[in-house]
Amino acid sequence: EGIDVSDLEGLIAVRNAPNRLVRLTENWQRIREVDYAPVVNPALSVLERLPEDASTEAILELLLDAVLECVPRVQGLQLDHAGPLYHGLLQTARYDGSFYTGTPAAVLLAELAMPDDWLDLGADWADADRLANLKICDPACGTGTLLMAAARCVEERFRQAGGDTADLANLHLAIIEDVLHGLDINRHAIHLAACMLTLSAPKIDYNRMNLYNMQHGVAADGGVRAGSLEILVDNAGYFPTDAFAPSGEWRTARDGYRSEYLDLERSCDLIIMNPPFTRNDIRNRMLSAEDRRRVQAREIAIASETGEPRHRRAIDQSTAGTFFTPVADKLLNEGGTVAMVKPFTACTNASGKDERALLTDPQRFHLELVVTSHDNRRIAFSENTDIHECLIVARRPTRCREGYRGVEKPAAFVSLAENPSSASEARYLARAIRLALEGDMSLLSEFGTIAWRTQSELRGRPWNAACFYDQSLAAAYDSLRSNDALKRLGAVAKVQPGGQRVRDAFSKARQRQNPDMRALWAHKSDRQLAMRTSPDEFLVAKSGRREYARHLWSMRSHLLVTNRMWLNLVRTPAVYSEQAILGSAFVPVVPLASDSREACRAWCVWLNSTVGVLSFLNLRQKKLSYPSFSLDGLRHLPVPDPARCDLGILADAFDALADRPFLPLPQMHEDPVRQALDEAVLEAVPGLIRSELAEWRTAIPLEPSVNNEREPLALQ
Repeated sequence: EGIDVSDLEGLIAVRNAPNRLVRLTENWQRIREVDYAPVVNPALSVLERLPEDASTEAILELLLDAVLECVPRVQGLQLDHAGPLYHGLLQTARYDGSFYTGTPAAVLLAELAMPDDWLDLGADWADADRLANLKICDPACGTGTLLMAAARCVEERFRQAGGDTADLANLHLAIIEDVLHGLDINRHAIHLAACMLTLSAPKIDYNRMNLYNMQHGVAADGGVRAGSLEILVDNAGYFPTDAFAPSGEWRTARDGYRSEYLDLERSCDLIIMNPPFTRNDIRNRMLSAEDRRRVQAREIAIASETGEPRHRRAIDQSTAGTFFTPVADKLLNEGGTVAMVKPFTACTNASGKDERALLTDPQRFHLELVVTSHDNRRIAFSENTDIHECLIVARRPTRCREGYRGVEKPAAFVSLAENPSSASEARYLARAIRLALEGDMSLLSEFGTIAWRTQSELRGRPWNAACFYDQSLAAAYDSLRSNDALKRLGAVAKVQPGGQRVRDAFSKARQRQNPDMRALWAHKSDRQLAMRTSPDEFLVAKSGRREYARHLWSMRSHLLVTNRMWLNLVRTPAVYSEQAILGSAFVPVVPLASDSREACRAWCVWLNSTVGVLSFLNLRQKKLSYPSFSLDGLRHLPVPDPARCDLGILADAFDALADRPFLPLPQMHEDPVRQALDEAVLEAVPGLIRSELAEWRTAIPLEPSVNNEREPLALQ
């Protein structure tokens, strides 16, 4: 019939593929882009030998030959070949909160988690029997990328330590059957993880794997389970005794699934994970509305019932991600390590402060390392997200006669200008970071910068060192916090309402309404050129929201601060309107002082000065280059205290410069308006140093997240 089998698209099209295979066809170019050609081309050469009159049996035989051509080549490409396809084809992945960890990130995290001196193994890295007794767990394993990275790292350490190569096959079998433990709520992901683990050594016969499909959802008899989160509330064993107890958890084995239980509490040497951080309003959409409500209610119950007060405080109900640090704490043994991929916002968000407190609790953890990508080409370590992420490694403090050894050893914050794009680069970077932790910075300078913070400095505070590539800027902000002439904005003003509340209560109107309500709705960089602004939309209360709209309108102000902005385009993070208004991309600020108009003008100058820009950068969430700011974050902006500073000088500067346009932030080092604001700030606020402001004004445009260049810049 003229079948064209010269490529996979032709073969799939002829077979009248169902929808999933059609989607595979559509994603074929993407597969090619991740360099699968060395695997696919030999297989295609086999298929090209298909005769025109081939029988079904002949086609199947050739397909099997093609698969056998693929297998030995796949091992050399990347750890997880199913992950990209899984997230591209199975639409439930995003509803599970699933995030595919790229191979370079997985290798980097595993290498950092298990250095040569890990668990004081030393020469025991060459002892296959000793390594076979390790326990490594990913409680949200997905398709198994991190587990495979951990397995390869253990085997590589074995080789480097001089282990007997004759023991490698047995060691690999032990790692797959006994060492690795993977838990996930998605059965498809567990299937693919099993496939990927076996593909790593396809000639070995595996009898079992510790891969568990965790019960999640509502059972036929009404029982509700929340996957791996149930670990937190089972005091007697690993899982609670409820509607699912008779069947247990499903475990992957050679002859299918086996129903059995496992007990990992206080037994794991390493928890390595990329926990889900999808918002609750998106997650679990594969369930019915009622079942989704019941599962979320179960999660709330788990958070309140867990026996550890620190665990209860660390859990933020808006996402399942914060459950997993307490889960790791419960599973780790006394010498264990937790290594995880987290959203960058976990370092700075106010809602994550108790999770950070857990990771710096001297009785629980010693925070060793935080790695953040400032590479604008690859801002994340997960492949299917567009927010900035970080890698976090924390270890149990080891007991000794002097107390907790190493508790006061500082944590290292590494900011990457270049996020590795291959496994080999990741191993090189891991070695560079390990050397930097020992004091040798020579190799790390090829990739980025490093800064140090003591454990006590980190407790109860945002980890702002992750915000900056140039760590001197993080230190600069820390110096501002110690300035007695400054106050938190929330202590001297009301900062509300947020843009979402305004959008909930109002619609945009084409003409002026009665009452005449207006807002600065958008933050357009080509419109907001100077400090003085004006409303860009008329407002009208939505149907049934009249009283709520009236309440919000009472919070309007002359001063508005942005709640999101593109750093490479923005000119004004704060603006002043002669008419008191609301905002959608801006938040009103109402000073508590009697002369509110003067304070509004003064603080507008401060927030647009170099010091103000630095303060905004320190509070970034989600994306470093396109940050959003929560109300709590904006309330932590430092501003001049009216009782200690001369706000009149700043207000006069506003009157003189309000309509003069700024240059965008990447050009602020040569912006005469910004420099004039800095002069007013130096005169009005005690404790600031002119040379330091000049240095900050020069350093900020060099930040990769500010200039949006692919590599750090040097000023000409």
